[in-house]
Amino acid sequence: MLRVGLALVATCAAAGPAHADSANVDGPLDSCTQDGFWTDASDNRQPVGGAGVTTAYVLSEQGNRIAILDPWLPGGDPTAPDDYSYEMSTPKHGRFEAVNLSSAGSTTLVINRFGDMYTRLWDFDMSGADDIFFRYSYDDQRGKPSAPNLSMDEIDTLFGPKAYAANQLPAPGWVRQPKIPGEITSAISIHQTGGDSSDRELRVEGRSGGRTGYWHKPADPDASWSFEATGAGLTADLLDNRPGDHSDETLAPRSGIDYGYADPAQ
Repeated sequence: MLRVGLALVATCAAAGPAHADSANVDGPLDSCTQDGFWTDASDNRQPVGGAGVTTAYVLSEQGNRIAILDPWLPGGDPTAPDDYSYEMSTPKHGRFEAVNLSSAGSTTLVINRFGDMYTRLWDFDMSGADDIFFRYSYDDQRGKPSAPNLSMDEIDTLFGPKAYAANQLPAPGWVRQPKIPGEITSAISIHQTGGDSSDRELRVEGRSGGRTGYWHKPADPDASWSFEATGAGLTADLLDNRPGDHSDETLAPRSGIDYGYADPAQ
């Protein structure tokens, strides 16, 4: 079964434990928090596009490919037949095999059968592919001022002296999250808790001291896990959540395709 995570820039935090539904939408859409800014790879706060972002992230059956369906992209309308040609790679250069994913506010959480988890802040606009509305650069943007709002950013991009920091490329990569010190299942969810891209909470269904509930923490990799007991029954089987990093034990074979390039003029 394909796993689908729906990530809106205006998604919401919802109370309760994580769940293992194939479609994960966080919270009622009538009480949403709209993201105003996101933090790029140079730690610059960038205004979110005025039209927002609506993306469905689809995990392949093997678990090492994530297709993105976006109504703004050709072939990406979730209501029409899709070609699944737009993708975000999984961790480990696209070889990490996940058993579930969840997305909210352009942030995606994946987990493998050993309980190894990664998060990534990424969507089509952040990837560097939407140069109609955004300005990108591989040059170091650290130390440059950020635009105070979207209007000023667009004026600067279209007509101005390019005084504000461009969106730093490459886009932010995958971030490994600490292992959970207890029993867990593959039922995961990510929740939007505020108006900035750093305002995310991770939740993982599990058990602690014989009590069922969910583990939770901010998406900051330095934050620690806490357990919230609910008494609800587990919705998925327990994972082999052994200590240590076992990401390399769940890798898909190499593709054999090399996208390396050497400039002949150099």
